[in-house]
Order: sequence, then C-alpha cells, then structure tokens
Amino acid sequence: MEAESFVRWDSSDDMTWIWNNMKVNFKFVPQKYIDTYTDTHEGRARIPPVILLIHGFGSSSFHWRHNMHPLSQYHDVYAIDLIGFGKSDKPLHNNYTVSFWRYQVEQFIDEVIQRPTIIVGNSLGGYVATLASRHPNVIETILLNPYVEFNENKDVDEYGSKDNFKKTKLQNIADTINTRIMSLITKLCLIAIQDGKYIRKTLQQLYARNGNNVDDELVLSIIEPTKSHNTTDTLCQMIKSFTQKSEKLDTTGYFQKSNKPLLLIWGVRDVWLDMSIAKSIQSLKRENITTKYVNAGHCPQDEVPQEVNAIIKTYLQRD
Repeated sequence: MEAESFVRWDSSDDMTWIWNNMKVNFKFVPQKYIDTYTDTHEGRARIPPVILLIHGFGSSSFHWRHNMHPLSQYHDVYAIDLIGFGKSDKPLHNNYTVSFWRYQVEQFIDEVIQRPTIIVGNSLGGYVATLASRHPNVIETILLNPYVEFNENKDVDEYGSKDNFKKTKLQNIADTINTRIMSLITKLCLIAIQDGKYIRKTLQQLYARNGNNVDDELVLSIIEPTKSHNTTDTLCQMIKSFTQKSEKLDTTGYFQKSNKPLLLIWGVRDVWLDMSIAKSIQSLKRENITTKYVNAGHCPQDEVPQEVNAIIKTYLQRD
C-alpha cells in the first residue's frame, strides 16, 4: 500500500473529546475532494455524510488504519476508541455494557460530528452500531462480521426486553459463541502485557486468509493500551458483564423495524462467529439490505482492506 494510504501507530493521543468527565480518543481524516450533491427532494446542494468507524472488543480505532484514508475520498471519516479501549479512559467501577457504548457513540454524533452519519462497526462495534442505528442522524449502517443477538419471537419490543426473551436454538449458539469469545479475549488481553508473540499468533488465527497484515504496529496497538494501571480490573468488569449477561439487548427488533439501508460484509472464514448470524440478519431485514461475502476472517477491514474499501465505496456511490 502507498505510505499515505494508512494510519501509523502512535502511543500519544490523537484527538480528544470529554464525555461525562471521561477522555475519549478519536481519529479524524478530512474529506479529500470537496464535492456536494443535489438533494433530489429539496433541490439544493448538500454536504456528503460523515463516516464513523467503530472497532471491536479488545481493539481500537487503529484497527481501521487501512480504511480511513481510502474512505475519505468523498467523506469526512472519524474512528472512535470506545471507553475502556485504546487510548480512551478506562474508568473503574463503570457499567460496561453495549448500551453504555451506544450512548457514547450517539452523543459523539450529537456533540462532535453534528451531521448525517454513516455508521460502520466490526464485531462488538457492529453490535454497538446496530443499536445506535436508530439515532436520527444515522442515515445508514455498515456491519462487518457483527456480534449481535437475536430472538426468534417476532413480537419483541424495540429493545428486546428480558420479559419476552426466549431461549432459542440460535440464542444457545450465541451463548456458546459469547463464552468462547470472552475466553479467548481474556487470555489475549491478560497475556498481551507480557507476551506479544502470543498476540501475534492469536491474531494470525483470526486473519485466516492474510496473516501478513498482523504486523508489529497492530500488535503494539493492542499491547500498549493494556499498560494502564487499572487495565486488569477494567477487563474483569467487562468480561463479567458479558459472561453474566447483565444486559439482555436483542437486536431482532432493530433489524425488523428499521427502513434505513444496511450493508452487511461477512468474512466467511471467521473462526469466532458462525455464519448463521449473517443468515439471520438477511432473513430479518428483507428490505434495503445488501450482503457481500469476502474470503477473510473476523476482521475483514484489516485483513483484506482493499477489497472491503472497494465494496464500501461502490456501495456508497450507488445512488
């Protein structure tokens, strides 16, 4: 790749936003080519929407290093570090739930972006993006191997409350996947502080097609944030929240009731998430959905970035 086409790792803060007395780190790449388009309904020029990128569990905004500049051709591009990850604050005794990160993202859109937004999420970031997709400034969503939960009961409310959440075959699969993910991530994060070789080996398993992209900078981007003095306690709080399922947010209603466009990109060699998730999303959201399968693992945006960037740019230029 050309030198100017990707973001380099730097342990210092990028840009910061203070949210509820917590520091949020984020990256920003401005739109390269000034271009407006005409709103066919109002007949006046409009500025193109912003792209907001949301990383997965144990990762950071750096995981979009190969996507930010290519996607900024006609869009301002932001990538955010969720609280507890990357260079953002890692407060103790915090309620680390998907709803918490959803509120962080929604208020980032309100206070920092303040424009129509295309929200993009990978893995856990896809879960957060799905919940945040109801925000009025989010005009469409792009999901890459999202970790989401479903309920086969079609009469669920918007938030999939505990009262009507049934234990289905698909949910049993999701429970098994969730436990497996948390077990792997716990080992990854705790060993990361001392053993970069373990991280590299684990990530190469996730990058099923192109392990060469597991380079020194990617490993550093995972190791260095774990050096915070309260990282272990923070990780324990997150893992406890996930494994004990302190929050039961079913995304069925979000996919069923949303009429906003959705692009689903799925790496078919994912060893963490079963393809049944992709099939369920397709079956639930029958309108305004585009699905693209790629020969990659759990993090296709970093494993096969050129292919993913081309899919997203073509999709966004469809109108």
